[in-house]
Amino acid sequence: MCGIIGIFGMDDAIRKVLDASTMISARGKDGYGVSTGDITLTEGSIERFQKAATQLKSKNALFHNLHSMVGRVMQPFSVKNEIFAANCEIYNWQELQTAYDLKTRNDAECLFRLLSTEGTKALKELDGVYAFVHWKEDNIIFGRDIIGVKPLWYYSEGKTLIVSSEAKVIKSLGMAPKEVEPRTVFTFNLKDGSMTKEQRNFFSLECPVQQSKDKAIASINYLLEHAVKKRAVGKFGILFSGGIDSTMIAMMCKQNGYNVTLYSAAFQEGNVKEPEDIIWAKKVAEVLDLPLKTKILTLKETEMIIPDVIRLIEDPSPVKVGVALPFFVCAEMAKKDGMRMVMSGLGSEEIFAGYKRHEDSKDINEECITGLKEIHSRDMYRDDVIMMHHGLELRLPFLDTKLIAFALSIPPMYKIVGDVKKAILREAAMELGLDHDIAYRKKLAAQYGSNFDKALIKLAKKNGFDKKGEYLLSITDRLIL
Repeated sequence: MCGIIGIFGMDDAIRKVLDASTMISARGKDGYGVSTGDITLTEGSIERFQKAATQLKSKNALFHNLHSMVGRVMQPFSVKNEIFAANCEIYNWQELQTAYDLKTRNDAECLFRLLSTEGTKALKELDGVYAFVHWKEDNIIFGRDIIGVKPLWYYSEGKTLIVSSEAKVIKSLGMAPKEVEPRTVFTFNLKDGSMTKEQRNFFSLECPVQQSKDKAIASINYLLEHAVKKRAVGKFGILFSGGIDSTMIAMMCKQNGYNVTLYSAAFQEGNVKEPEDIIWAKKVAEVLDLPLKTKILTLKETEMIIPDVIRLIEDPSPVKVGVALPFFVCAEMAKKDGMRMVMSGLGSEEIFAGYKRHEDSKDINEECITGLKEIHSRDMYRDDVIMMHHGLELRLPFLDTKLIAFALSIPPMYKIVGDVKKAILREAAMELGLDHDIAYRKKLAAQYGSNFDKALIKLAKKNGFDKKGEYLLSITDRLIL
């Protein structure tokens, strides 16, 4: 992952960009760049970059900081009258380079060249996740992948536009950020301040001929394994709870010989029982014969990191904070181990019908689509900013577009069977060789399985509040978000 800040149509844009860049410094420390339109400056050292950049003057500035996963190629790119910055992982960039006869050094440069020559229609050919800002003469074109894995926020008024990877940058300038809708590509005109929107097609339920259940199971395992393979690079971590989602990812990594470490975190103190996620993480890690690192926080330790979590996710919701806490602790462990990337099982619930709302729905697959359209604002941003705060790229095999498209073609009767949700995924796990008790474990949501919800309840009472939300709001009021 990387960081993007674009400020257009504001006095002293360079200074504002440089000041704001400190807020997203953890998003990338492998390289720094800024363009004023006339001048593009890139540098590997933050000290040299800041010294040189402060000499520039402009009402427009596009900044990028690099977290390199595919070649250490500096951004923004600048060719003739076009400037481009992206936060992306394009898994088929080499195939696209061949198909379009491009000579590029990595996936970001390939995306730039494709948009430059083919326009936004090229986005439908991408296999990957991305957010980009394309400054082409008087137009600023910006957008993100259709699921919204990569974050992007904006503010516009009159002839002013601000675009950033994180909302807090725009807030720091006294503006109200809006999240870029993933199915929309925006074009802002610098001369007159007009904004146009191009709507993109999302997944539909117009599915191919349905396969038999056995063939569907085989396809799930094939597509998930390829989703893991295309995302695997070097040594990496897996956010691990011993649930079916993270276990399937870990199992496929084990079978393919990847260098992985599993991470699990929870709360336990006093009369609180051992966290269920830790119990199962240990059990499954032993079965898979994979290294597992765990951390159990006390009430005091939990209380100390809550302000950091709220400041990062910019939301005091008890659910979001409860889910974010184990992620935050796991990210700390992975960072200490020198990881640059972690995988998560996020997305499985949405495409294989793992929630009660799927069970209650009249049309399970339609509810899957509804959830996919909302996952960027509900889950993605929270997880992204936590991981990037620790310098970690987050990769999500269950949100691979080919796997999503296939999952939406699976008959609903295979997804929920009686009181068993994600039934066909559980059968696919057993086909891989997973034991029945692991495949069919009824896992609690992350905030409950990790006991962090209990920690929030105890902390609320300790601080004189009846409800978790009131306690978290009291912390938020003391923070500068």
